[in-house]
Formats: sequence, structure tokens, C-alpha cells
Amino acid sequence: RVGTASHVSLPLRAGGRLSGVLSFDSVHGDHAWPDELVARLPLLGEAFANALERKRMELALGGRLRFESLLSSLSGTFSNLSAFDFDGEVPSSLRRIVDFLGVERGALLAFVPHGGATRSWAVGGAIEVGEFPWLTARLQRGDAVSFSRLEHLPEEAAVDRQSCLKLAVASQVAVPLLVGGVAVGGLVFGTTDAECAWRPDELIQQLHLFGEVFANALSRRQAELEAQRLRQDLAHVGRVSAMGELTASLAHELNQPLTALLNNAQAAQRFPAADV
Repeated sequence: RVGTASHVSLPLRAGGRLSGVLSFDSVHGDHAWPDELVARLPLLGEAFANALERKRMELALGGRLRFESLLSSLSGTFSNLSAFDFDGEVPSSLRRIVDFLGVERGALLAFVPHGGATRSWAVGGAIEVGEFPWLTARLQRGDAVSFSRLEHLPEEAAVDRQSCLKLAVASQVAVPLLVGGVAVGGLVFGTTDAECAWRPDELIQQLHLFGEVFANALSRRQAELEAQRLRQDLAHVGRVSAMGELTASLAHELNQPLTALLNNAQAAQRFPAADV
């Protein structure tokens, strides 16, 4: 170090895992570190290592509790949500996840069945699905996607890279939403202020659990919309059938007097012929 005349340091380990380094420096002049003092430093280091480990566990426990609370809240919200209230609830739920993750952008993609256009909801900036063809294709195959730097994107993701540059996306992670092994959508989160490694397995697992909530909600929404469409079709068929029955009834009612009039007219025509 600049300005350091003498230095001593030792690793801090807890459970065999390196948790930090304890170091001491002398800046005013050379300093001899007696063997007796150096021999005692591990005891001091052990105290610091245990303190760091407790702090790490407390933070991990706090984060896990916040995650479980958020997951439970989202599950309760979407389990009782109607298809007509879905659009209004998604942005606020995405915002809660974005704040939990400490990122700037979040989006929900819905892959409409039968080749329909993909729907999207977003916070922190709109996302056009057509601008991310590589990402969308990977999600539709059921693959999770993440990159910490734009340079890590493959060559086939050239369009996605240009879209990220345009939207100032520095890093991104996305997980598919699966129902019965079929991808019904995707959850996408990204950073703009700084790059993010997205490495911890626990984080990806959390995103998959968030994804299950949205996947089930999307599936129920699609089922409700399909049921509504079927009810409308049945109502239309009923109206057409009723109109057919009414038309047949009117035809029957009109045919009787018309037939009588025709018979009377024909009889009237015969009377003059008989007189001649």
C-alpha cells in the first residue's frame, strides 16, 4: 500500500470459508511485529471471523424472510384475482419484485396461444418483445437467460444487444413461466445503473418461485378469457337459434292465411268461368 511502512495481515475464516482479512499497517515508520504478537493475532481474527459470519447469517435470514413475505403476498393477491383485474395488478407487483431485487427494470411476458401476439407488462421502461427475438425464443424453449455484460451475449443475439444499448440495459436475467412443461410467458429483470453478475443459485431459484405465481395467474387468466369467449359464442348460437325458431314460427303463421287467401282467389276465378 502507498504510504505503508510495515504491514501484517491474516485471513478470517469461519467454517473453513474465507470471510475477510484482518490487517494492520504502520505508516509512520518501520515496525517490528514480534512473534508473540503475531501468534496471538489468530485469536483476534477468530473473534472478527465469528462476528462477520453472524452478520452474514443475519443478513441472509433477513433477506430470506423478506422474500418469503413477498412471495406469500403475491400468491395471495393473484390467487383471487379475476382476469379483468389482472392488467391493473401486474405493474405494482412487478415494482415490488424490482425493489426487492434492487434493480431498475422488470417485465412480464405472456405468450398468447395459437400464434397470437405476445403481451407484455413492464415497469422502469416499456419492453417491445419484437426487439428481443433471441431472448424471447430462449424463454419459449423453457430456458433461463442471464448476462452480466452486453459483451457476453452471443452473436445470434445481435438484435437484442442493439435493443439493450438503446434502452440503456447493462445486464439482464430472465426465467420462463412454465405450466405443464409449456412456456406461457417469462419474467425479465434488468439493471441500467450498473452491471450485475446474477450468479447466486438462490437468486435464480427465487425468480423461478416468483415465476410460478405469475405462470399460474396467466394460466387462470387465459382460462377465464377462453371461458368468456365460449359463453359469448354459445350466447350467439342461442340468439341465432332463437331467431331461426322465430322465423319458422312466423313463416307458419303467415303461410296459413296466405294459403287461405290463395284458395279463395282461385275459387273466385272459377266463378266467372262457370257463368260463361
